[in-house]
Amino acid sequence: MPAKAIPACDNAPCNFPWSPFLVRGALLFETELRLATRDFSMAEFPEPEPLIDNAAPAGMRLELIDQVYALSERPQTGKPIEVYVILNHTLGVGAPGNPMDGRRQRAGRNLAEVQDWRRVYDVVARFATEFRRIGLFAEYRESVNRVFAAYGVVWRLDENGRLIRIVPTPLNAQLEAAFYELARPGFESAMQLFNAARDAFNDHPMRARDACGNVFDAMEATGKIVYALPTGTFGDVLAAARGELNRWMYETLQRLNTLRNNVFGHGTTVPFSLLSAETEFVYFSCIAGIVLFARLRRT
Repeated sequence: MPAKAIPACDNAPCNFPWSPFLVRGALLFETELRLATRDFSMAEFPEPEPLIDNAAPAGMRLELIDQVYALSERPQTGKPIEVYVILNHTLGVGAPGNPMDGRRQRAGRNLAEVQDWRRVYDVVARFATEFRRIGLFAEYRESVNRVFAAYGVVWRLDENGRLIRIVPTPLNAQLEAAFYELARPGFESAMQLFNAARDAFNDHPMRARDACGNVFDAMEATGKIVYALPTGTFGDVLAAARGELNRWMYETLQRLNTLRNNVFGHGTTVPFSLLSAETEFVYFSCIAGIVLFARLRRT
């Protein structure tokens, strides 16, 4: 079949059905403006399980630099993003203005050589601000998160440009339910503790003891608000709720309280020893408890 003839443009707008753009004398097609980040590999093969929460793999660092440069070279409004300068300043690295191997190569090398893995994610968050400024944040976020997923890291860039730890969809729904319940008038103290727990859980690295302690305190505070026990303990909350709770639920919450008193509660002197998976168990069990107590108020 003969190739389709493409009409000449001569640097003037053309009436192509696929809406071309003319930039710097080159013809760009609308379908080509989307950044094709791992389109084949991510579509054809399953993502690795997200397990990495304390590293920034070497290959991932280079792919992130590629995403930043590719997007920064797009047609844009406002002051262009100075990728090389911003990256070096964010890392606190002194680098020549015009390195012999080129700015892009040197930027990749500087990011690759950073010893503290957390600084790589600092760079990701820093460029989120820049891409929001020029109206390309949504695509930056999508491309960065696809790279994170490809390398099995647990971090994702959220809609606010903040790095958060991802959780399975059902658990994320539980988080949203707790946030919704605590946003109601009267639950401000519990919401403050809940937010402190989320910050600890999403910290880099996770502050596991703080995450467990604060989320349990948030559950306790929710129960004290529901049963009007401002100076009570979690034992008092359970006593008030005993007639409303299933026996097995009541005993589960009792055992969770025993775990708190022995492992991560206030005044506990033994070293914190929960594994990462055990920390997540406590964290999400307490979030389920928050939702449970908040909804008992309305039943």
